[in-house]
Amino acid sequence: TGSDAYGITSNSGTLSIGSIAATGSIMVTADQSHAGGLRGADGVTIVGEMAGHITATALHGFEAFGILAENGALSIGAIASTGSITATAGTDNAYGLRASGDVTIAGEMAGDITASSGGQYAYGIYSATGAISIGAIAESGSITATAGTDSAYGLGGAGDITITGDMAGTITATATSGSS
Repeated sequence: TGSDAYGITSNSGTLSIGSIAATGSIMVTADQSHAGGLRGADGVTIVGEMAGHITATALHGFEAFGILAENGALSIGAIASTGSITATAGTDNAYGLRASGDVTIAGEMAGDITASSGGQYAYGIYSATGAISIGAIAESGSITATAGTDSAYGLGGAGDITITGDMAGTITATATSGSS
């Protein structure tokens, strides 16, 4: 019956990590709501490569996110082919990557980002007020959003969306009913 489970959280500042190696793993489960892998109140930065695994599950509730920059930007150097970010919400609101500001993957996105909700709102990558910028999406790169009812978006946000280099991977959005 518990809620509010976070792997690493900064409640009143930024969260900064040099890199996450292929052996790195963050797995978070909340029986009800609010499960998050990485959370920074004022932003999140992974300077180098994200090559490990981040999994956040809100089993019977809402609001699951792999990485959340609550009041700032989210920046990742690159996501390796071994990197995976998965967010699953039993009801609503699942986000692989979510920021109130800009979301930047400076280099290649070669891994997997998956967001699944039993109800509405599933976003692979989401920016509430900013832009989304990705250096390239490799052939091995996959972004998947699945909503049980409506509102599934691979990439979604308020501002510009830019993929500077090749878009060679797969982006999939599926909603059982409503919009996708």
